[in-house]
Amino acid sequence: MPKVRAKLRRASAWRVSAICAVCLTGCAGGGPLMHPARTLLPGKVRLTGGLTSQVATGPLAKALSQDPARVETQVAAASVAPGVSPLVAARVGLASRFEAGLTYFGRGVRLDARRAFSIGKWDMSLGLGASAVLSGGDWASANASFHQLRGGGVDFPVLFGWESRAGVYHFWAGGRAGYEHVEAGGIFATTASTPDPKLMGNRLWGGPLIGLAAGLRPLHVAIELSATYQRIWGGYGAESVSLEGFSIAPSAALWWTF
Repeated sequence: MPKVRAKLRRASAWRVSAICAVCLTGCAGGGPLMHPARTLLPGKVRLTGGLTSQVATGPLAKALSQDPARVETQVAAASVAPGVSPLVAARVGLASRFEAGLTYFGRGVRLDARRAFSIGKWDMSLGLGASAVLSGGDWASANASFHQLRGGGVDFPVLFGWESRAGVYHFWAGGRAGYEHVEAGGIFATTASTPDPKLMGNRLWGGPLIGLAAGLRPLHVAIELSATYQRIWGGYGAESVSLEGFSIAPSAALWWTF
């Protein structure tokens, strides 16, 4: 039994190392909105390109810095995915102040739709997004093989914002909440009767965000900052864990509207 446990411990270390390596080289978990409260006019298109990141703090950062063989560390790495990644998005204005968008943020893609409402000189938008976790791949060693990380989730953003008369400045602030589930299947010294269990993580999250954009049409520079409370639970095989804490996600990008 001690040899088996040591072997499994080495396998777990390889798995979480693979996750962390991917997270730190372009698969961050931060998926920003990076759009104002006011929706685009029907037929108008906005392309966005930049960088986004996810920075774990407090208990989450502590969990990520612990022994890689710990299940808690594995679940935190798969769920939070700290690091920096590219951000690419396209949005199109629809009739009746609706808008739809597709965003790629390294770790996954998000498809969303929202509706804006006027409140005096301000705008409010309500949205619904669905995301798919795409990061992962195969990492193999003499001791372990880690297969693709996958999953998905939903989120509900509410924004309030203001736009200057000439469209030079855009300001938005609000909140966002959501749920996500991820899984990572692996193979380690398995037979038909002893399959390797899956690493699983569930994340319930929410928090405030604020953004600002400035420029002259068709180009604007935009920045956004969100602070998110994460409640995570999951496990590996028969072992289950739970943890919670905050992460910060700063993002910066260029808009091209036409």
